[in-house]
Amino acid sequence: MFEDLAPFDAVLSSTALNWLTPGELVSVYQHVAALVRSGGILLNAEHLLVGPPAHQLGALTERLRQRLSISAAPNCESWQDWWAAARAELRFASLLAERAEVFADQAHHEHINAQFHEAALALAGFSETGIVCATSTTLSSAVSANPLGDGTVDSCAAPPAWN
Repeated sequence: MFEDLAPFDAVLSSTALNWLTPGELVSVYQHVAALVRSGGILLNAEHLLVGPPAHQLGALTERLRQRLSISAAPNCESWQDWWAAARAELRFASLLAERAEVFADQAHHEHINAQFHEAALALAGFSETGIVCATSTTLSSAVSANPLGDGTVDSCAAPPAWN
């Protein structure tokens, strides 16, 4: 789709990849690695768990996330309130109905944690992976891609400048 515009210096994704299954996620990362120039970067901002929901850290993170969303800012609209307001707006009715139809059979894969993303990125050929920003609700993964034309990774390529 974007191959004719590649290579890209940077690729950004925000709260989109959690709709993908683990296999689809690996495939997307492999495809993106082929589109990013040597030394380029992929940034992904997602709501990721620190562990599986059934494990202690995953459960603790979710409880903290819920507590913070309730008490974070009394004058700010919550995510649930935002959606309630959108549903109350008559002009959005057809758009929300279309959204509901598109996502009817889709599931969030929020159980895929940061460690899985990092492993999938490394498998896809990204030379560096890491969490550059983490809050109780969002993790931003930054990865540096150094793909070569033959599909191997150039381990000597300089990382992007961070200034």
